[in-house]
Amino acid sequence: MSAEKPGLEPEIWKQLVKPKTGPIWSFYCAICEVPRKLKLDWNLNRPIHWVRIGLTTAVFTLATFHWFGWKGLVSFVPFWTLFEVSYRLRIRRHSRCPHCGFDPFLAMTNVPQAKAEVARFWAQKFEELGVEVPAQEPLPQPPSAEKPAQVTQT
Repeated sequence: MSAEKPGLEPEIWKQLVKPKTGPIWSFYCAICEVPRKLKLDWNLNRPIHWVRIGLTTAVFTLATFHWFGWKGLVSFVPFWTLFEVSYRLRIRRHSRCPHCGFDPFLAMTNVPQAKAEVARFWAQKFEELGVEVPAQEPLPQPPSAEKPAQVTQT
């Protein structure tokens, strides 16, 4: 982005447009090696999250006070659970590579299923382009690790 815009002095433009700051996760995709950046905070224990959940609980308790009374404060636990599940799903959705379909969370838990997901991603891409899916050749197996012959000394 150029710092010079018509009608604005460069110093003023630099003051108006500030680069986005915050937690940015920079990494490379494990399959296609494309540099990736995620602007998400993986820390779920930030004070702002607790404040949001607390405010949601307070509003819910006040809205349903004539039914639940002070027992509505227990709704903090389900709201906390919903927040954590939705936050983790959002992180997982953004971490999947848009170029090759690699999902690092799935690869850490179930490698065969992660490979199947990448194959399904490429099959869908080929189908969208109207190209026949190339046949998958089995990967070459590493040479068998035979024990070397032991030399005995006499």
